[in-house]
Amino acid sequence: MKFIFSESNPDYKNYTFPYAVWAVPESAAEVVELYERGFLPSRKPRFCLTRSTRIALDRFENSYRNRQTLKLCEDVEVTLVAISDFAMTDPIKAMCLQCAELRFGAGVVDEPRFTRILSPDNATHVMHFAISKETVGLVTMNVANQIAHYNFAFYDITLPKKSLGTFMMTTTINYFQARHYTHLYMGTCYGRNFLYKTRFQGFEFFNGAHWSSNIDELEFLIDRPQQARHLFESSDYLDKFHSTELNVEAVELGYRYLTSTAPGLAIKVETEQ
Repeated sequence: MKFIFSESNPDYKNYTFPYAVWAVPESAAEVVELYERGFLPSRKPRFCLTRSTRIALDRFENSYRNRQTLKLCEDVEVTLVAISDFAMTDPIKAMCLQCAELRFGAGVVDEPRFTRILSPDNATHVMHFAISKETVGLVTMNVANQIAHYNFAFYDITLPKKSLGTFMMTTTINYFQARHYTHLYMGTCYGRNFLYKTRFQGFEFFNGAHWSSNIDELEFLIDRPQQARHLFESSDYLDKFHSTELNVEAVELGYRYLTSTAPGLAIKVETEQ
């Protein structure tokens, strides 16, 4: 695989020189490896290193709340459809754009971006949800080997009593667990409004060194004010969560794979997904 380190603003006073880490996989196996190392897909073919989240499916069990949500939506039919076989219609597009405007804000997901999201460049499958054959929700998915990535979710916001958003995530977790997948990746978690992901058993997040299931640590990182020093030189973080030794797992997650970096990579820079 190929790596790019995109420089951000330096801080000479604190000797901090930040980089955004990008990667371009060159095989299906490397796609799975990048997910395991905390990367998530950005604009194809680029992945970026993030505070990724996932569910370890061997540790997932439905909670009472999960079971109630599933029961509430027993009439919803669920199908995994290859992106190339998914037929987009004007009513489905209108439903998705209305949902996106209310969830993400006006103009965040406009029609051109929605078209890109639903393209084979950005998804391998669609998890389709319907009542009496009528579409009420869909999730763009990336499925590779025994992992899956729950990406953009859209649903009929006129059915609030259905709790469709929670149902769609719960059902997708159950779907891939039943098929013996190892992990379902669920995007990032940089704000408290994303902490709903932690309600699912088996939740983990990538802290830059390894996958952690410590929710107190995640909340600390979310609430931590902007500081001059980077995280692994900050005593407030290290003393609280790594008081003995920071387990960076260098062989597995750090430096070994960087030897395969290919020079001279040409890539089109985009800032939106």
